[in-house]
Amino acid sequence: MKLDNDCIRDFLLTLEETHLYENVSTEHLEKYKRLNKYPKDQVLYTISKLFEAGFINGKKLIISGSIGKAWISEMTWSGHEFLNTIRSDNVWKEAKDKVSKTVGSVSLTTLSELATTIAKSMLNL
Repeated sequence: MKLDNDCIRDFLLTLEETHLYENVSTEHLEKYKRLNKYPKDQVLYTISKLFEAGFINGKKLIISGSIGKAWISEMTWSGHEFLNTIRSDNVWKEAKDKVSKTVGSVSLTTLSELATTIAKSMLNL
């Protein structure tokens, strides 16, 4: 499955806004409007990758080789740092546009660095 950067951003924003620290299963995801635009398996895959990236802490239950449920205890420092870098809709849109018009795709680290550069430029730094 492809990692969807928009889903990552939307999940972290939802986590921060709603304190979604609960049993995150396919039955619970539909109540979060920002996540409704993604298939449930995409959101669960994103959650799994956020665990791997060290952006969230908690426990996950693997069912048939993929994440079935997750209990999220907190967003980590790295998760907050990444979210703060890409929080602005203007910065996010400009970073995504620049990537799509030039190289097509980049790592999250590179996307974060690009967003930082764009934000600094907007601040005249």
